[in-house]
Amino acid sequence: PADFEFERGVVAMDNRGRNTSGSRFFVVLGEDAAILNPSFNILGRIVDGDETLQRLEEIPTATRPGSREVSLPLETVYIEDIEIEVG
Repeated sequence: PADFEFERGVVAMDNRGRNTSGSRFFVVLGEDAAILNPSFNILGRIVDGDETLQRLEEIPTATRPGSREVSLPLETVYIEDIEIEVG
């Protein structure tokens, strides 16, 4: 919905831009997410695993090229296991 507000633990996907096929997934960690566009595709929410969110927050980030967004991880992150529950 247009009034959706991103909060910690939301998992979403954005599009790289008009007429592109690229996209990226992201996990919301901080309060700065309030400025995110509500048109991003919401995939779910992390409901168990706060320690994982804390570890993600510890990874240093930099400004993305051509952006003011400080969200480019300076370390590679691998998701080794995930459990999806519907309902």
